[in-house]
Amino acid sequence: MSQDRFFFDCEGNMKKHTIKCPLPLIASFSVKGEQITEVSLSLNSLNNFQWEIDSLNNKLIDQIALWLEDYCAKKPSKSSLNIDLSGIPSFTKQILHELKQIPFGHHLTYKDLAIKASNEKASRAVGNACGRNPCPLIIPCHRVLAAGGKLGGFSSGLEIKRLLLDHENNEYSKT
Repeated sequence: MSQDRFFFDCEGNMKKHTIKCPLPLIASFSVKGEQITEVSLSLNSLNNFQWEIDSLNNKLIDQIALWLEDYCAKKPSKSSLNIDLSGIPSFTKQILHELKQIPFGHHLTYKDLAIKASNEKASRAVGNACGRNPCPLIIPCHRVLAAGGKLGGFSSGLEIKRLLLDHENNEYSKT
C-alpha cells in the first residue's frame, strides 16, 4: 500500500493522510499520550481513504498507518494499537474485548456476544455496549449483526457499516 506522508503546516494544523484503499472514508483519531481515545468515521466524497490524528507522536502515527495499511490490504495487522478504555463500564469493556476477537471477514450476532458474556438475554445490552465503542474499526463492532444476518445498528451509520462489511467480504442480509 502506498500512502502520502502525514504533514502539519507551520501553524501546527493537521493535514489529511491518504491511503490507497477502496473505502471512501475519513477516520479521525483522537489521542492522549500514547493511547487512542476515540476514532470517528465519516463518508469521504473524494472516494479514497483518508485519516487524521490530533497528535505529533510519530511512533503512534506510524503504528496507526501500518494498522490501516494492513486493514486496507485485508491482512491481519502486525501493529498493535493501544486504546484508552478508562472510564468505560466493566460490561462494556468485556464486550469490547470480545469484539477484538472477531476475525476479519467474520461476524457474530448480538446474541452470540451476550452468550459469550454469560447472559443469553443481554442482546440489547450488548448492542448498547457496541454503541459506546470509542474506536469503531479498530474494535470491530461493525462485525456484529442482528438475528438473521440483518445489519442492526452502527454508531457511524449503516452506510459505513455496509462499506466495512463489504470490504471484508462479510455476508449479511442486504434487505
